[in-house]
Amino acid sequence: MQIPPAFSSQILLERINYLATTTLRGSLIKHFENALYALKYHLEKTIPKGGVICAIYPKTILQTILPELAKKKNCKVKLIGGTPEIIKILKEKEILTETEKADIYLTEPDGFNEEGAYVRPHETDILMNHETIAIGSIYQWADVAPSTHDSVPISKIITETGICSPEQLKESLSLFFQ
Repeated sequence: MQIPPAFSSQILLERINYLATTTLRGSLIKHFENALYALKYHLEKTIPKGGVICAIYPKTILQTILPELAKKKNCKVKLIGGTPEIIKILKEKEILTETEKADIYLTEPDGFNEEGAYVRPHETDILMNHETIAIGSIYQWADVAPSTHDSVPISKIITETGICSPEQLKESLSLFFQ
């Protein structure tokens, strides 16, 4: 099954492979085609106009939608752990900064849980020091922590269904997956 390349979290891909055996594949593909637009919409509501955004270990979703939104809202982007691809894109758009204090902190974890998010151990320390907003798909919810990840608190989560706290996301899961 082919979903948009912006969705690359291992937890998400494992869940999709499982769901593809129990759900119509076409509906999952359509969901993820629309999910990127929804994530972009909700992220745009979150980003302050003219602000400084710190993207902590951005992955494919943030790499896909953050540069365009930051440019549109006249923001600067500070990276912690960015890939060469996102650095190049941000430099081309002339919105990359290294010295400014951030107004908002964003991350793209591998999964979500009741307390917040699952991240790789090298991401944990920096995320524990900032009130961070996470972005990803509602399908990245995992009740069981992967042994390769740490759980960190997150203030808000942006998914294709909206902006919420980890507790609110757990409550909405039962409605979403009916």
